[in-house]
Amino acid sequence: MKEFDFIEHISQPQHCPSLLMGIGDDAAVISANDQTYNLQVKLAHCQLDISQDSSINQSIECLKSLLVTTDIQKGYLFINLSLESMQEQKLKKYVQQLHQVLKQHDTVLAGGDTTHGCGTVIYQLVGYNAEDHH
Repeated sequence: MKEFDFIEHISQPQHCPSLLMGIGDDAAVISANDQTYNLQVKLAHCQLDISQDSSINQSIECLKSLLVTTDIQKGYLFINLSLESMQEQKLKKYVQQLHQVLKQHDTVLAGGDTTHGCGTVIYQLVGYNAEDHH
């Protein structure tokens, strides 16, 4: 099944007056406070071995790439971490770098999840393009 076939297959009529257009490919149009927003969703994932500085750096570069290649001007980031170990000093280094990048790109850490697992990070950026905001 192709991506748009899947989107068509999962789309069901929904009663939600604020959802003006959806389910879309990385997007939806919603209404809130008498405004219309063209929401964008962008996703990136990479391996994260928290015990390795090089892996931490690669995951931060993955996030930077996501932030600079999107047209989202004000974003909300959700992070899903699956880690084999919770090494405090390494996690502090990761968090410090993460906050520096988010500040540089006017992006807010809005939430996420942490589980024990194979060592991956998924970054999900949600926001709107200010030029599409009326």
